[in-house]
Parts: sequence; C-alpha cells; structure tokens
Amino acid sequence: VKEQHEKLREEIEEIERQTENVDPEALKRVEALVADYETTKKEENER
Repeated sequence: VKEQHEKLREEIEEIERQTENVDPEALKRVEALVADYETTKKEENER
C-alpha cells in the first residue's frame, strides 16, 4: 500500500507541474479528490 501511495503522490506531483497554467477550479477539484483519497486510505489503514 505504501508503494502505491508513493507512486500516486509522484503522479499527482507530475500532474500539478503539468497543470500550473490550468483552470484553478479544475485544480481545486483534483485537490479535493486527493484529500478524499488520502482520508479513505487512512481509514483503511486504521482498520
């Protein structure tokens, strides 16, 4: 799970670099999705 998480984080950073000149609303949606994902992951790890 940790490796998957690292890989995802790297992908997210890559996307952020590519989207610096993109619509801020889209970026906010991506950030919200990332936050949801991280919350879900944390809950799964606590089980």
